[in-house]
Amino acid sequence: MAARLPCLALPALALGLALTLHAAPARAQVNVEALRSDLDAHARYLSLQASFAGHLGNTNGAVGSVAAFAGAAVDRNLIFVKVQADYAEFSGTTSISKAFVHGRYNVRILPFLYGEAFAQIEENEFQRLALRQVDGVGLRFGVVQRPTVQLFYGTSWMLDYEKLDDEFVFGPAPQWFAQRWNNYLAVGWKMSAHTHLDETFYIQPRINGFADFRLLDDASFVMDIDKRFSAKIDCQIHYNSTPPVGVLPTDVDTVTSLVLTL
Repeated sequence: MAARLPCLALPALALGLALTLHAAPARAQVNVEALRSDLDAHARYLSLQASFAGHLGNTNGAVGSVAAFAGAAVDRNLIFVKVQADYAEFSGTTSISKAFVHGRYNVRILPFLYGEAFAQIEENEFQRLALRQVDGVGLRFGVVQRPTVQLFYGTSWMLDYEKLDDEFVFGPAPQWFAQRWNNYLAVGWKMSAHTHLDETFYIQPRINGFADFRLLDDASFVMDIDKRFSAKIDCQIHYNSTPPVGVLPTDVDTVTSLVLTL
């Protein structure tokens, strides 16, 4: 697989909320297991982060990012939403332009069995995505559910709609629907009272053609600083077996952030 290595942006201003180091272009899937673990500790959860780095002189450019995550757990129900936008420009050339909204709902059916529904909308200029929308329903199984170690398997039907950016083609922009079988394996390890590690592996083959598939591996390490702030390191590897023409199949993202919890 051909890989595109990330280029780290150095943040200069935290806007009073959080510092975030971003690397490389966006993935077409979003891992939400690390977000879900936050709700295990807070029944009502809201986190905000923003960053901006400006350069003027020998290097002219700017890098900015804003994100918000909100969720709630009530009885057998859990719901959360994440919104994020990233932009970078150097010497008049845009190098990062992406945004997404992801929402998810879970209901506990049995102590080890959950129903799950999700929806996501995103755009990514450098993956030629003018719009991608995924909607899915399925089941989530709690294989191991202990205070320090958790292992979950999820499987669902997913409808995938994509429309490419028409700047790259003549005539109407290409667009299509695909049905995919979404599967993930999520592991969580609470290493101490203030640190935990989460890793999730996703695979999403097209139902009528398994040679067309997407992979995402996400690892996240979180260390609590106090009740409001935590330091977080994420590393994601995303692979698309059938990317649009001119787009590499593999993206690698690394993110280091300081998150404010309200």
